[in-house]
Amino acid sequence: PPLRLPVPANALDDDDWDTIVSRISNGRCTPFLGAGMSAHRLPTGRALAQALAEKHGYPFDDRDNLPRVAQYAAVIRNDVPRIKEQVARQFSTATDAITAAAFADRTDPHRILADLPFAKYLTTNYDPFIERALEAAGTPCVVDLCAWNPATRKHVAGERVRGGGGASPTTDSDTLPLVYHLHGVQEFPESMVLTEDDYLDFLAEIAMDPRCIRPDVSEVFAESSVLFLGYSLSDITFRVIFRIALQQLQLNRQRAHVAVQLPPTGNSEQIAQAIQQYLEHYLKLTMNVRFFWGTASDFTRELRTRWVKVHGDAGRTVATP
Repeated sequence: PPLRLPVPANALDDDDWDTIVSRISNGRCTPFLGAGMSAHRLPTGRALAQALAEKHGYPFDDRDNLPRVAQYAAVIRNDVPRIKEQVARQFSTATDAITAAAFADRTDPHRILADLPFAKYLTTNYDPFIERALEAAGTPCVVDLCAWNPATRKHVAGERVRGGGGASPTTDSDTLPLVYHLHGVQEFPESMVLTEDDYLDFLAEIAMDPRCIRPDVSEVFAESSVLFLGYSLSDITFRVIFRIALQQLQLNRQRAHVAVQLPPTGNSEQIAQAIQQYLEHYLKLTMNVRFFWGTASDFTRELRTRWVKVHGDAGRTVATP
């Protein structure tokens, strides 16, 4: 079986952790959440892809590649919205089964992040878990979407006019944390970046009109340390986000960023070590990245421990805006 390398003891040292805690407390740190944050609760992209592949007779070998399988299903059925609705229903079924008690648990990864004084939470996940964790923590928030396609632009404009279901992005809500979904939400399937064409359209739209992303979100990459949590550095979601962020991150090499990554697997320890060294070398060349080799849960637990050592257990109230 493939080998998984042990987590290196020196992946993040004490100085790195002190810097992260300090930047969180002074409002200069932003978490960016990927699918690994919710993997313990939701069907994985691989499981969703395999279910779609079976349902729609996907004939190729890569039946665990969700964007490709979703693309095939959308073409065969000539109905992109229907495929997105099918995936959204599976997510909704899973999220509906998660009770409020899950986020009342202060060791939950989402709740740990909700208890910390982040001004923004960026995510490519469709689920509402970070919003639910903030609610459990007694913290109201603003929720907004990236207006990457016509349907989402219309939806976002309408929500901003009406005020949505909570605080409106157009109201004076500077003191509230923002949850920003770049790839859409399950409640509005047309907003979801799902198929291969969606990823290409997402990149093309942002290249043509950078205003698709809120200016205060774009500024995050230039002004803040970014914590990439729950991403596989080799998957398409991370690569798309990385491309969008790269220019701003290169301008911000003075700030360290953290990528949380599972130790790679391979057919031998030598191959796995080579993969790990390649990832570290590549991202250190392109931007100032520190690696935490472990799961998002591992990282958030350690982050909470480090925070409590400095600030005690008071959560958001101790931080200076």
